Amino acid sequence: MIENQSRRDFLRNSVAVGGATIVVNPFPFEDLWAAPRKDTDNPLQHLEHHSDWMDGPGKAKFRYEGVRKVMGAKVYGRDYRAQDIPGWPQREVRVVILKADRYDQVFEGVDFSSIPKEYRPSKVITSKEFKKAGLKVPYFFQPSLFTELGQPADFLGQPVALLLFEDADAFLVGKVNYINQSSLIKWGKKQTLPLKGTYTEARYVRYAKPNGEDLYSAVHDSGMIQPPYQKPKAKGNANERGMYFADKIQKDIKSEGWQVVGGKYSTQTVDCCFMEPESGLCWWDAKSKTLSFVLSTQSPYHDAEGAVEMFSGKGSIISPRTIEMNACYIGGGFGGRDHSIFPNYLAIAAAFADGKPIRLIQHRQDQFQMGLKRHSCRIDESIAVDKNGKFQAIQASLEYSGGGKNNFSFVVPAVGAQNATSAYYLPRSDISFVGKKTRGVTAGSMRGFGTTQSMFAFESLIDEAAEKLKMDPIELRLRNVFETGMRTPQGTIPSHRLRAKEMMLKAQKHALWKNRDKIKKQRTNKDQIYGIGFAASMKSFGTNLDAILCEVAIDRQGRVEMKTNCTEMGNGAATTMPLATAAHLGVNASSINLGATTDFDVLKLKGKFVLSQEEQDRLAKDPHWVPAVSMGTAASASAYQQRHGVMEASKLLFETSIWRAASHLWDIPYNRSEARKAKWTNGSLKYGSKKALSMKALAEVIYKKNYNTGVMVHGYYRCAWAEADFKVDGEVRKLPLDALAFRQANGKYDLLKRKKVYFPPIANRNKGVDTYTPCAAIIGVAIDRKSGQVTVDEVQSFIDCGPIIHKDIVEGQNDGGVAMGMGQALYEMLPEEKGGAGEGGWNFGRYELTRYKHMPVTKTELHIIEAESPDEPTRGMAEVVMIPIAPAIANAVADATGKRFRDLPITAQQVKESLS
Repeated sequence: MIENQSRRDFLRNSVAVGGATIVVNPFPFEDLWAAPRKDTDNPLQHLEHHSDWMDGPGKAKFRYEGVRKVMGAKVYGRDYRAQDIPGWPQREVRVVILKADRYDQVFEGVDFSSIPKEYRPSKVITSKEFKKAGLKVPYFFQPSLFTELGQPADFLGQPVALLLFEDADAFLVGKVNYINQSSLIKWGKKQTLPLKGTYTEARYVRYAKPNGEDLYSAVHDSGMIQPPYQKPKAKGNANERGMYFADKIQKDIKSEGWQVVGGKYSTQTVDCCFMEPESGLCWWDAKSKTLSFVLSTQSPYHDAEGAVEMFSGKGSIISPRTIEMNACYIGGGFGGRDHSIFPNYLAIAAAFADGKPIRLIQHRQDQFQMGLKRHSCRIDESIAVDKNGKFQAIQASLEYSGGGKNNFSFVVPAVGAQNATSAYYLPRSDISFVGKKTRGVTAGSMRGFGTTQSMFAFESLIDEAAEKLKMDPIELRLRNVFETGMRTPQGTIPSHRLRAKEMMLKAQKHALWKNRDKIKKQRTNKDQIYGIGFAASMKSFGTNLDAILCEVAIDRQGRVEMKTNCTEMGNGAATTMPLATAAHLGVNASSINLGATTDFDVLKLKGKFVLSQEEQDRLAKDPHWVPAVSMGTAASASAYQQRHGVMEASKLLFETSIWRAASHLWDIPYNRSEARKAKWTNGSLKYGSKKALSMKALAEVIYKKNYNTGVMVHGYYRCAWAEADFKVDGEVRKLPLDALAFRQANGKYDLLKRKKVYFPPIANRNKGVDTYTPCAAIIGVAIDRKSGQVTVDEVQSFIDCGPIIHKDIVEGQNDGGVAMGMGQALYEMLPEEKGGAGEGGWNFGRYELTRYKHMPVTKTELHIIEAESPDEPTRGMAEVVMIPIAPAIANAVADATGKRFRDLPITAQQVKESLS
């Protein structure tokens, strides 16, 4: 795990090493919308963000960016041309990526003899040109970005060359020749490179005392067990003790006479299928030494760091002083644009384009062939259950296929293992995992991050156990439900209160479950059989390396503005983040700057990833050091981690500025403790019998008196928020922040030097993550007796996600999760290697996924467990709503047919054969 984490965070230092400045801008630029180019008559270019999307404090009528999207304005990376960007040359160079469709022959080059000369590329870039240009492979994507000349491809879909076309017309006429790419690549003798090693391999062992405290766990004993596994020894080192307790679990199972239920399960490789395939623009401006991107990405800062590293060598063909990342709306991400390899090829092509902007557009076939996938997984698992229906132990082996390049395969299997027991408590667990190298397309951090695989097996296994024990499946789950204060398989106690039990009780009382025998009889006839299944999940959110940046400010008219390093990836963050200011400021932020990083240079942050407590203690003496400066948008982290920055900045702005202005207008002494007695009503501040004050009136005083007009913050979460002592208004206060600055009316900033900092201990890394959200689903399926076709007839979902920020967005996430879970269960399938996406030729005519006709639109419902207090933490929920869908469908199919399907997807042919 230490090696894994250093790999993930290595690039945090590359900006300083490379000597380039990173600038991240939201795109489209606000001034581009307000003042379109004179040579365009597109009325949509005049669209601006207005407050019409808001519906009162903390509420929204529709998405912040909704008008632009539904009106067909340019919002996604593929919408833009160089001529749309102010200051860019208008003529573009078009780029095509040639990709390997085999791995068992030597790559000898590219042959264009079959294509007329006028349609051939002006430049071809292979591994040879890449090396000759003095470029480096960014650490995260090592060892290579291209198939080496004279060697076989490492994996299917690996890029072999970039083709640059200066003549756009020639490219457009001849592009049909580049669809069948295999005819252009010269392959030589038969040869296959050996697969060496794994991406990750380890195991989580936990053995609890009767009172629930750990005798052994990753948290208790300094991390998970990594190979080579040593001989069991009760009083040995952590590895030996871990193996001792793994052996003890096996002995307990044999000696106690528990019911053991086990089986082998598998889940398939799945494509992200986002609406907009990856695409973008890039331009090297030699005059200003700036490399500029226009790109749809979840991780703009990290993508820019990769470019810094690529061109950091002394012999590099270009040496950027500035990397400008203009981040567009992405048209669907699902993890597939988090640390994607794609931006590297934009940068390479731009370096060879002789000062012209390049445009690289992936078509759907391209995206299938090289885009990130969900890991397939093979699971061998068993659980031991006592006579009272209490789970006593789990033994599991999870084998994830990571494809041919290590993207997040060094951590996805670990997260799958951490969440393998779903929403239940077990006192004994031995869960091993491995991330395997294969010849398939690279797998990455797709929605679910390894948990859709592990929880599918466990939730299916529970139903098998319930059948053997002759128990109601939900009743068995309730006897083992995970409750607040319990420990996960790595020994972590979740930080938030969990109400999974209440959620399951609500599901148990729902008519679809309560009356399931009657409903099955009513809906079963000569043409179809009917089944009802249940499954739950409890998924972690956040990465435990969460670095947030936020600024909240008020302008002279009393409007609130926000900047954040969070990006909009279709999750609704552009809408929900501005709503968060209403809690302390009484109004929503009327504008939001997403993906911002350079704006926070005021904080003078120095980021360096550390692995030891001693090094952290040493670096923490520097008042500007933080464990991480920024993060990508992933892991459902916007609702809690990213929102934390908004809430803290808003609260400080209220206390130090708005309340001060209000005190002045009311002619009362300024007293911070009295501020909590004030209340916002319809955008006006009220305090006792005093006259209500509007934001505009308050802003006038703030600017006249030169009070703080904005608050800029940085926070870091590692199973606890970093805290620091700051002197604010003459008072030393401990705040859940590690950097803080106030903006004055003249636009200048006052950077507060932290007096003392309290970073969460390095040992917290062993906890994995301590933030969780429970979810569950009851699903009814109808099965055609003749064809075996499974139709999802009804979905009732249940979730405990804390206070709801915006219900429509929560319901939208749930609907999308249902659709994606249905695809995993019934439709989607990619062969990993031979015949798979990496060979090319895949599109939606060949790849089946959930369509509107498959969705039970009028019979899909989300039941939200109401928060007990508006002050309890909000929780990430975009991933967890998807996870119980596939096992609930599998359990429903088993309920209807009497046959258990352990491999996904469950095809009509398989069901038909089971019925014959």
